[in-house]
Amino acid sequence: MVETYGDIFWTLESGMPYVAGVEIFADVFVANPTDTDRNYMLMAKATRGDTVLATFPVTVNGLSWFEVPTDDVVNLPGTFCIDYTDVALTLELTDEETGLVVSSVSVALTSSGTEQYPILPGLPGQVTPTPVTDVFASMGPLIVLLMLGVMTASMARGEKSK
Repeated sequence: MVETYGDIFWTLESGMPYVAGVEIFADVFVANPTDTDRNYMLMAKATRGDTVLATFPVTVNGLSWFEVPTDDVVNLPGTFCIDYTDVALTLELTDEETGLVVSSVSVALTSSGTEQYPILPGLPGQVTPTPVTDVFASMGPLIVLLMLGVMTASMARGEKSK
């Protein structure tokens, strides 16, 4: 059985439009599923493909390391602001005792809406939205056929009543 030393999740979707330099608000949740109090550190990383553009520590109450009690979850509301777009922003949770990154979350930040999300770490392939078909454009021929059917039925009734 593999022991889990911690888990991280947040309120951001897997991708979103982003303008460089604008703050992003997120509630970050850190869970300690172990039977001892643990110290953790958060590290943010901006990547484009395999290239790391920036790495920076995320402080909690001005400190690099923060404690999460046994079997507890802490909520860390805050903002992120980076000078890049069309990148994957990853937040890594490092356990002090083991020195390992025990969990991470990522969001794809793109300047062009949802068409060109960058590849998120840990996910195979490119994250792309499902194209939406314009229902009204495809209904045009159906409406014409429906109108012809109503007209034909109306004309048939008119001839029967004479």
